[in-house]
Amino acid sequence: SRTIVVGGANEGQSEFLEHGLKVHQAAVEKYIYGSPACDLDITARNLHKEAGLGRYQMYSSGHGTGISEAFEGRAATRFSDYNFPKNIVTMIDIGLYGHPDYYGFRHEEAYLINDDGITEKLTGLPLKVYKKR
Repeated sequence: SRTIVVGGANEGQSEFLEHGLKVHQAAVEKYIYGSPACDLDITARNLHKEAGLGRYQMYSSGHGTGISEAFEGRAATRFSDYNFPKNIVTMIDIGLYGHPDYYGFRHEEAYLINDDGITEKLTGLPLKVYKKR
């Protein structure tokens, strides 16, 4: 998922959206073979809280993917009690919703921890805020 701004964003909206990209990158840095899955979500939640935005996070920051629906597979929640294995695909899904001034955003991307234990982004689409005037 990508966020598209139509018309233009004011300074506050731009900062809100850039915050999401920063949190997404921090979550990706926690998506490492052998690391605790809960750390991905805890990191994102802590960054949202530090920015005063924690109440707008409505779901966990990572979830599985599959052929039947988006939530097939293991989630990465603050309560997860497993370490990331090899050969797992996780959607790192950073979203905030319902902000009275900035509304919301969703920055989502699929990542794989491959057979060698290396994290790979699965699409070639840049993760950024797209602006259409």
